[in-house]
Amino acid sequence: MHASHCRAALARMGPLAALALGLMASAGAWAEYSDILGNEADKVPLEFTTVTGFIDGLPKRSDVEVLKGLPLEPGMLAYQSTKASVLEDPAFASRTWLIFTAPHPMAPSVARLRTYVPDGELHRRRQAWATLCESTPDGCARLEAYLKRAISRSGG
Repeated sequence: MHASHCRAALARMGPLAALALGLMASAGAWAEYSDILGNEADKVPLEFTTVTGFIDGLPKRSDVEVLKGLPLEPGMLAYQSTKASVLEDPAFASRTWLIFTAPHPMAPSVARLRTYVPDGELHRRRQAWATLCESTPDGCARLEAYLKRAISRSGG
């Protein structure tokens, strides 16, 4: 799906469905949904060990930019890999980070979607999720349920 088509679709969708579509578009606008080989737990460690580390450090990185055009709920921040960083990576890895801060009920927490081209594959991408939840047990359970819904809508 072309990025301009994604933006038009975002305006007509609810926040969760729009976010799932936006994550897929930001993870590689050239990849159609059928090109994604499912979801898995991400074996690549998160970039920071605390939610505060993400809030403070992620916006300062030169390989990260604010993900624009999504209808985010209060307390949600969204970032993505820059196009240049994806092109420089041998696996064409693209990352999207969702940071949940107060007053969001899943705060404080972080979810990262990483899409990449596996070794030996030319036309398929995989996607992997990693989370860091410092919220209450209920907030962490909500985060897991949220991601399951987003993944099921994104073709995985």
